[in-house]
Amino acid sequence: MVYLMKIKQVYNTITFSLMCTHLQNIFDWNVKQLFLYLSAEYSTKNNALNQVVLWDKIILRGDNPRLFLKDMKSKYFFFDDGNGLK
Repeated sequence: MVYLMKIKQVYNTITFSLMCTHLQNIFDWNVKQLFLYLSAEYSTKNNALNQVVLWDKIILRGDNPRLFLKDMKSKYFFFDDGNGLK
């Protein structure tokens, strides 16, 4: 006998703003690229620690090192494993 259970998963996004103007100082003779990411952590009944990456970007040496992100939507969808994100 096979039981099929329908699980409702709601995929979420988040909107954020980020301003960073001092990334040029990080580049030196040994740094060719930066990998930036924005992550969130939360807990639920089922899991003490949940981590999701919301946004990422690679900045190469010579690119514009200033970030002015306003009302950006998260790059990746995520779903709540429980009811921790209310």
